[in-house]
Amino acid sequence: MLLAFDLDGTLVTAEGVLPEPLRRAVLAASVRHHVTVLTGRNYRSARRFIEAIAPNVPYGTCQGARLHALDATLLEEFHLENEAVEFLLERFLPDSHTEIFLSTADGVYVRQPARDRWDRARGEGQVVKDIEHYTGEAAHKALLFSDVLDKVTELRLEVQARFPQLNYYGWGGWYLEVVSSGGRKSRALASIASRLGVPQSEVVAFGDGENDISMLEWAGLAVGVGSLQDGVAGVIDQHVPGPEHLGVLEWLERNL
Repeated sequence: MLLAFDLDGTLVTAEGVLPEPLRRAVLAASVRHHVTVLTGRNYRSARRFIEAIAPNVPYGTCQGARLHALDATLLEEFHLENEAVEFLLERFLPDSHTEIFLSTADGVYVRQPARDRWDRARGEGQVVKDIEHYTGEAAHKALLFSDVLDKVTELRLEVQARFPQLNYYGWGGWYLEVVSSGGRKSRALASIASRLGVPQSEVVAFGDGENDISMLEWAGLAVGVGSLQDGVAGVIDQHVPGPEHLGVLEWLERNL
């Protein structure tokens, strides 16, 4: 069996904590089963959780746009098209109500990198650079967030109309991720299963967010976790409590 776990909201709490009982349960599952992680975080942001969980097969970051071997080397990688990056920068850098950052292999590019809001990224080991100095490095994803509630819904319609081939993931009316055409967790999960020779029917996916919908739809069994974002409830087979209440641990103990 192949078990595929989202991180935030599934194994990791809203406070950014991986509960120790959950960590031990996932490690125990990996003794007899394949365990992978598929997260929207970039590698540097996800690294401490990946190392703690110790997946025993390839895993994905940046919504599946990057597929990593166990030694973290890249097996697959998809980037945003240069035209899309150029449009996002030209359209949103002048907009004082919309923050934008780009995630690249070398770091993240943001406005005013010295601000406290980027301390968490620095604490994760990410290199935070001034977006005004962006020189065209390949970007895996862009994140837009606004101080005006639901403004990103309008932004999504605008960008999606121009670049329908890209993938778009919203968070709570405040955030919008724009990811390459290969940035889908279902694509990465299918690739992992194929590499292992695991049939789709023997894949179990765990997630809670819009960015998890594609892998939940693809998996043989879909388990929703905690507070589900819009659209998730309609694609899951089972539902368990969130990481604060150790829902995934309960599922693993009950089913494995």
